[in-house]
Amino acid sequence: MELALIVTVISLILTVLNILDKLISNRDRVKREGAKQAITETDVSTIKQGNASILVQLDKMDNKMDNFAERLVRVEESAKSAHKRIDNLEGRHGA
Repeated sequence: MELALIVTVISLILTVLNILDKLISNRDRVKREGAKQAITETDVSTIKQGNASILVQLDKMDNKMDNFAERLVRVEESAKSAHKRIDNLEGRHGA
């Protein structure tokens, strides 16, 4: 009878230890997953900030390109006008 009692007590102790081990392992796993998720969220936040910065820079470049296009049109018009004046001068002097 004593042997059965000892086996039962040892079985109960081992069962309790097994349950505690599972709880501790589960808690550690949750901590690790939480840390990974925090790192991922930080990385995503950094990427979002980088994208926002790139969009601002693209917008500035787009405005510059619009300004260059307007200036190019004015330069072309000026060159065309200058060519007409040159043609007129050559026509007067050449004739």
